[in-house]
Amino acid sequence: MVRKLLLLIIPPQKGLLKGFATGIVSLAEYLSQKKAESFVDVQIIDYSQDTPEEVFIDSLKYAGVENLVVGVTTTTASYQSAIDVAKSYKQNIPSCNVIFGGHHASADPETVLRNNIGIVDYIIAGEGEVALYNFLHDFPQVRNTPNLIYIDKSDIIKNTHAPLLSQEDLDLIMLGYKERKLYGHAGKFDTITYVSARGCPLQCSFCAVANQKMRTKSTKKVCEDISQILDLGFNTIAIEDNFFAHSHVRTMELCSSLSEVRKSYPSFRWDCQTRVESLKNPDIIMAMERAGCYAVYLGVEALNYDHLIYLGKSKTPDRYLELLSDLVIPNLLKSSVNCFINIQFGIPGSNSQHDSQTISTLAAIGKRAASMRKKVTVFPMLHVIYPGTKHYFDGVTVGYFSKDVFERFTQWEASQISLYNWMGDNFAHGTGGIPQGILNKEKLREGKFEIITDKVLEIQNLLSKVKYMEGISLFEYKPFIN
Repeated sequence: MVRKLLLLIIPPQKGLLKGFATGIVSLAEYLSQKKAESFVDVQIIDYSQDTPEEVFIDSLKYAGVENLVVGVTTTTASYQSAIDVAKSYKQNIPSCNVIFGGHHASADPETVLRNNIGIVDYIIAGEGEVALYNFLHDFPQVRNTPNLIYIDKSDIIKNTHAPLLSQEDLDLIMLGYKERKLYGHAGKFDTITYVSARGCPLQCSFCAVANQKMRTKSTKKVCEDISQILDLGFNTIAIEDNFFAHSHVRTMELCSSLSEVRKSYPSFRWDCQTRVESLKNPDIIMAMERAGCYAVYLGVEALNYDHLIYLGKSKTPDRYLELLSDLVIPNLLKSSVNCFINIQFGIPGSNSQHDSQTISTLAAIGKRAASMRKKVTVFPMLHVIYPGTKHYFDGVTVGYFSKDVFERFTQWEASQISLYNWMGDNFAHGTGGIPQGILNKEKLREGKFEIITDKVLEIQNLLSKVKYMEGISLFEYKPFIN
């Protein structure tokens, strides 16, 4: 078997939230657990802080390396940066094989491959550990590599799906790789990112990870991992599961065990993201509080009936909003757990009535918080469409945009410096996705992009109103942008 060198690369992330792609470490560690060192050497390269020119220069040191495999992770926001990385390596090492993975490439593999022939050779769609191991073990024979997508004689070949990693598999994956304990920069907002579960069974229309089976690490493994992070001197951890508290039984068990961890590490605190419905039982909030949870990010997304239906957040929006305002937020305010809520702005079809409902609901929430001498923090998000979502497929079906729209849009957006900066300064999500609510619809149908200034001003006006509300704090992203 020919020995290979695998580079696992995080592309430049200029203008995006600081953080580290923990999936890269998971891939490397899985290969190590499977004893892949017998046929492959693995290097992790973090280009997140680098310019394209610096990437090009760095790639030169691999010139002349034979059997080089370049794996690049992609989000829609970093897609053009990933393409630049692939071009640099292909230019300097033409014989290398470039594999893309991550959310963007997984969601739109055919478009990525057909528009980047000679640059991107393969895509691993979905969970990558099993697929990457098989690819490296069997290459150049790739017919049996699961989750692999590629072009063969102008045809798109999609291999069979790999089985999802089980709890036993997830428990085998260490936090670091080889002698290094942790990689890259801290997670979002200067915390350390940790993932205890994968998947999300729900079907939100805007989300690319919807309708995926939940798989969790064991409670014992989670506590071991978190203790390791704490031993390294990091006391604040962001548990970045797509849907924390999805199971009442697991949440209570995990919180009980984390409470024991706190006895040895009294400075340990953590946050998570979850849904309104998951916190309807006050016992959950109290258990999380005892376990050291200092904040929850509630994926509220919208505060009016029409938007909740459009986003696929709830089939009973009135009940959802009642649960939020009358039960979940009051119970959080009674606890020491900070209440952070994600709200999307710029939803297509928004009108003054929707805006009024959003403002009045937030004002009532703020008034309740102020009466308890507390604040609820709003994390604004610009509504955008990502590939692989229901909104994307619906948009293609009705002709709002073409299937390959992201090839053109991500290039166009990268040249719009003022728009790019506005998105980065004001929103967690936005860059890379198509902000349909602020684009000229007719131009979009033609494959062109034009910002409607009045729509931007409307959003800015809403944000200004939220910023000065009693009992409400509007989060500012600018200090956390690369």
